[in-house]
Amino acid sequence: MRGKNLIQLIKALSLLSRPQGCTKKELADFLNITDRSVSRLLHAIEDLNIPIFDDQVPLEKQKRWHIEPSYVDRLPNLSIPKIALSFSEIISLCMMAGESVVFKGTEIDRHIQTALSKLMYFIPEV
Repeated sequence: MRGKNLIQLIKALSLLSRPQGCTKKELADFLNITDRSVSRLLHAIEDLNIPIFDDQVPLEKQKRWHIEPSYVDRLPNLSIPKIALSFSEIISLCMMAGESVVFKGTEIDRHIQTALSKLMYFIPEV
């Protein structure tokens, strides 16, 4: 179930990070979820401390939701919030792939834990 939620979160962040943002209806249609699920998703994004805001566009019935532009890191086909891993955390994640038990209680273990805790912000709890 977590994988499905993570995919929905990434797709929602992609829509929200567009310059025009999106409406709740656009999110619901794009993700094939209910209006209530969209509200829960927006609340989850706020709980992750991702700065989102809504604004009313003249002549539109629904508010448009956006991610704060300064918070977004643009990629060729996807916009995602910035995540700042230190060089030590990146190296530690690479080393963790095969031998994580070896590093238990070490400085590398501490870097692994901090990197994983940053990554967990992107995986909503079920």
